[in-house]
Amino acid sequence: MKAGLETFRRRYLVALRRYLKDGTAEHGQAGAELVRGALVRGLGERVLVGLHRAAVRDSVPGRAAPSAAEAAAERFFAASLLPVEEARGAVVAENRKLAVQVAALSRRVGILVEANRVLAVDLEESRAAEKVLKASEAASVVELETVRRARDELRVLTRGLLRVQEEERKRISRELHDVVSQALTAINLRLATLDIQTTGDAEEMHRKIALTQALVEKSVATVHRFARDLRPSALNDLGLIPALAAFIKGYEAESGVVVEFRAAAGVEEQPGAIRDALFRVIQEALTNVTRHAKASRVRLVIRQTAKETVVTITDDGCGFTVLEVMVAAGACRLGLLGMKERVEMVGGEFSVKSEPGKGTVVRVTVPLREPDEAGV
Repeated sequence: MKAGLETFRRRYLVALRRYLKDGTAEHGQAGAELVRGALVRGLGERVLVGLHRAAVRDSVPGRAAPSAAEAAAERFFAASLLPVEEARGAVVAENRKLAVQVAALSRRVGILVEANRVLAVDLEESRAAEKVLKASEAASVVELETVRRARDELRVLTRGLLRVQEEERKRISRELHDVVSQALTAINLRLATLDIQTTGDAEEMHRKIALTQALVEKSVATVHRFARDLRPSALNDLGLIPALAAFIKGYEAESGVVVEFRAAAGVEEQPGAIRDALFRVIQEALTNVTRHAKASRVRLVIRQTAKETVVTITDDGCGFTVLEVMVAAGACRLGLLGMKERVEMVGGEFSVKSEPGKGTVVRVTVPLREPDEAGV
């Protein structure tokens, strides 16, 4: 850089001295060419001014007033600086063009930014809509699966109920034929015998009358048992708690299972439809204990809160895997589905918790209903 600067200084000094000697335009043009070259190489205006002043001092001795040579030197320098002015004008014009282009680009950038913002909003809305659509599809799949499962359960329940009804009819028919019918036939024969032997021994006649009365009492008890199984009269006449107490007493005598029974009196305020459903669910749950649980003790608790009635039936039996039982066919599954259906018919919730070897807990929750909601 120093070598180039020294070369420019020497050439500029030579051109200035030639111009001061003869003042021709050719030598003035030489100075302009030198300055253009210096500008291309990156020399600044201050450097050029300093070089010019040094060239003047070397070419023209200093005086009190500028000599003609000094004036000519200044004109030489002014002519030499014309490229600088031209370059500056070109730079100014170029800067103006660049400013116009920058403004246009800024407007385009603003348009692009706004378009990107709108696109981002649209993209976010599209993503949100896609999420909603996926959630809706998932909910539809779950709902469809729930409907399908409910339909299958209803089909199984309906078929099972038909089988149970048929079996119950066979049992009642068989007991009517084997117990009541035979007892009535025996009574009829004994009455015929008594009619024939009216003149016989009085003591023998009293004995036969006693046997006949025993047959009548047995037949009446059988008919009462049928009626109690179909619909206990205590449930209508006395309420849910007395009906359960009577049922549990007979259940303990027949099954040998000990039942701990506690109930809140407020349950009697529930409508008849709910009390009927609770009785049937408890009846079915205790029947399942006898058939499947192999339990020795059952704890039956009926609680009443400000909002609902809660029934909990806990046994110490063998337990089972709930999922396997619910998906398998069989009487146990049918009993669970029947209890669940009864509870849901009155607006309640039914759940079963059990594990093999850990017993079973049946829980029923029914919201409180007003008396005029008895037909729930």
